[in-house]
Amino acid sequence: MVGIRVRVHGCEGLQQCEPAIYAANHLSAVDIPVLYSEIPGQFRIMAKKLLFRYPFLGGYLKRSGQISIVLGDAHASLRSLNRAGDALRKGMPLVVFPEGGRSATGQLREFMAGAFYVAIRAQAPVVPVAIVGSYELLPINSFHVIPGVVELAFGEPVPTVGLRLRDSEQLSARVRQQIAELYESHAASKASNKMSEGTRTPVISTQP
Repeated sequence: MVGIRVRVHGCEGLQQCEPAIYAANHLSAVDIPVLYSEIPGQFRIMAKKLLFRYPFLGGYLKRSGQISIVLGDAHASLRSLNRAGDALRKGMPLVVFPEGGRSATGQLREFMAGAFYVAIRAQAPVVPVAIVGSYELLPINSFHVIPGVVELAFGEPVPTVGLRLRDSEQLSARVRQQIAELYESHAASKASNKMSEGTRTPVISTQP
């Protein structure tokens, strides 16, 4: 409806890796509808509880069974993560933005540990996902959507079988690196095209 097209890369075999956690970078509010349009089957999003308080959006998140994550409260956060793990073990894939929110600069931020705790507890794979191009189409704190193309790249699922909770930091670093590499590889040609138009796709840094 707003003139955004999605080009998908590496989606072969996604059905075979369910249930899984899809871990994506987050640059724009466009990211969520992009993921909804291309990830096969049903899934649930792990989202900050604050979003559940927003008018209209909060009601939709609750009615559709999305999973709220409480930040800053260890006990409440653990309950939320356990609920996410239960959904995953019952066969419901999850989508998470491990940075905890949108990046205002285009730089890939440090990842929060919650999603990787859930993945290891459920012994479910983590699928790295890079979203390229949404930053320009709907910048943070803007309500003006620009028509264009978003590249959505899926990486190879990272297995967690045999991992323990103490391995969550290592798992997080591995997934973060794969997302950064996916982004950079798909942003290169897009950036060269954008430069001729006077705009540029931000390059994600692997540094915090």
